[in-house]
Amino acid sequence: MRTFFNDQLSKPHLDDIMRNRLVIFDCYKTLIEAEEIGNMAYRRAVGELFGVEGGRTDADPTATTIQTVVIQIANKRGVSKHEIESKSDVILPSYENIFEDCVRTGEAIVLPGVQELLEALHRNEVPFGIYTGDSFRTVDALLKKAGLETYFPQDMRSCGSNETPDRTELLASAIQKAERKYGMNFSKSYIYVVDDSWRGIKAAEILGIKSVGVAGDPRRFERYGTNPTYFFADLSDYKRVLDIIILD
Repeated sequence: MRTFFNDQLSKPHLDDIMRNRLVIFDCYKTLIEAEEIGNMAYRRAVGELFGVEGGRTDADPTATTIQTVVIQIANKRGVSKHEIESKSDVILPSYENIFEDCVRTGEAIVLPGVQELLEALHRNEVPFGIYTGDSFRTVDALLKKAGLETYFPQDMRSCGSNETPDRTELLASAIQKAERKYGMNFSKSYIYVVDDSWRGIKAAEILGIKSVGVAGDPRRFERYGTNPTYFFADLSDYKRVLDIIILD
């Protein structure tokens, strides 16, 4: 696991090189903390859909899409497979309606250093996007609530609940969207994923790109046999992260 020690960002005259770099961010617990909004939405969704009580903790913490989480909660609470299957088509739109309602009263906290890093990347013309297991509707509501929506245009958002539950495929899709948008093929040596989850770091390893792991404890990755290229407790030291992206 590599660390970076340059405290001062020295901006070279390398505008073209900077444009050749790409950063893909995870959303939850990387950019934004909004756990209570999600928990409330899941509790309400399983209650309205299946008449049972249950929350996010009833599902596997590594569940990758909204649909998967709701189904796992329902399963744990004894809902029959037949009933779950009969409502499979309405799980996502029902959750999205509830989530948007929860966002109105809930709290979405932008994590330390996030806005500063995004602004610095934008200022240096480094392309960046977002990928998440959520849906286009829910991530749009969350980004607006947190005041980050202008940093991530619609064509730079990749969402597992609409596209693919496979984290590696989703990350690959995010890179492909950026390549279409910017009309270029990004070198794997200059693509970075920033993620708090071991699945995201593993996806980066599989795709052969670099990763910035952000979690309070590096053992969060190590216990799953993954090793981010760089590790930070969070993005509060955003200048070092920016140094890595621009100068590495």
